[in-house]
Amino acid sequence: MPHSLTLHAVQVLPLLALLLCFTKRSENRRLAAAIVAAVGFTGLVAFSSFQTFSGLALFDMVFLVRLGFGISAAILVVAYVGMLVGVFRNITQAPLNSPVA
Repeated sequence: MPHSLTLHAVQVLPLLALLLCFTKRSENRRLAAAIVAAVGFTGLVAFSSFQTFSGLALFDMVFLVRLGFGISAAILVVAYVGMLVGVFRNITQAPLNSPVA
């Protein structure tokens, strides 16, 4: 499981960075969103690695691992929701009657 999470992180984090370019947020806020997403994925990989190296099955998690996994996933979701809000605000603030070239 940790292997698959890290492989998906290679896909998901650059996608987040690309979509953050389409927001009108400052560079510091975009960097903060990318760091929050990276922290979320790091938590997912850490708790997944702990579970795997403890010899537990995929759905045989102890409470603290389940809690940490959920918090890490929520952190990742918060980063993506913040990015999506920024992109949708940018789309809705675009001028509707721009001249056609």
